[in-house]
Amino acid sequence: MAYTLSKNIDNVSETLESLGSANAQNIRNFASWRGLSDFDVPNRVVASYVYELPFGKGKQFANHGLLSWIVGGFRTSGSYTFYSGKPFTVNSGGAIGNSIDPFGIEQAVPNVIGTPKVLGNVNCWFYASTNAACRALDPTGYECFCPAGSRTVR
Repeated sequence: MAYTLSKNIDNVSETLESLGSANAQNIRNFASWRGLSDFDVPNRVVASYVYELPFGKGKQFANHGLLSWIVGGFRTSGSYTFYSGKPFTVNSGGAIGNSIDPFGIEQAVPNVIGTPKVLGNVNCWFYASTNAACRALDPTGYECFCPAGSRTVR
């Protein structure tokens, strides 16, 4: 069994990957974007095992004869890994109108306008009134993010 405690901090994670949060919020000041990396896994426990099957010569089952030679001497092994979740960044601006650049490639970090309420459902992690699953989970919810470039909540 093994336990690992770690912390990985950087300015921009996975600069060559399109799926990471490789876009800095303020490209003129990378220090403002300092935080946990996309690949930070703070807690990790790995448990491994090896089990010798109870078949064959000197074992509980099939311990003599031809069957002991066929099924004897086998082992099984495996490992279980448990780790805490990876951090993520809430992005907005996938469309050209809400983007940092006019080509719509870069994504912006939305403005925080309230205390984020975590619903923790795969269909609605943070409450958004435009998401029907969020409205069903919490009818009295409120917006916590406003798309970048917007001044009001829709």
